[in-house]
Amino acid sequence: MMMLNDFAGFPVQDRFVSLDGALEKWGGWARGRCGPRYYQCRGLESRYRSGDAKAEAVAAIGAGVPDYVGLEIERVIATLPVWQRDLLVLHYVKRLRKAQITRALAVRFSDFEGHLKQAAHMADNRLLRAGVDIVLKLVL
Repeated sequence: MMMLNDFAGFPVQDRFVSLDGALEKWGGWARGRCGPRYYQCRGLESRYRSGDAKAEAVAAIGAGVPDYVGLEIERVIATLPVWQRDLLVLHYVKRLRKAQITRALAVRFSDFEGHLKQAAHMADNRLLRAGVDIVLKLVL
């Protein structure tokens, strides 16, 4: 018998698959907003300058993620403990390979998936507590 998630009403494993998809979309949105480094974000007004090819490419990357949802997710992920935040940013935003992430964070290669799921569920729990269900807003 599978354990059900009380809030969403569907199995936890299905919730993680959907949560992973939502975080992938957020990663694309955040990657489009980033400058050369993750913490150097461009302003939202840069997307609306006429004739700016880079702004059009940025809008295409983050398509499907409204700015207010992306900013809510970013705000919650910024409040996570440093280790979990770095794991989510390196995996979803920077799109580094698993070997690079495990080396940077000093984690065993075999433990990577478990730590990633834990960090994703921590972010999801904080988002649900804040009243934001990213699975419903971005995936379903």
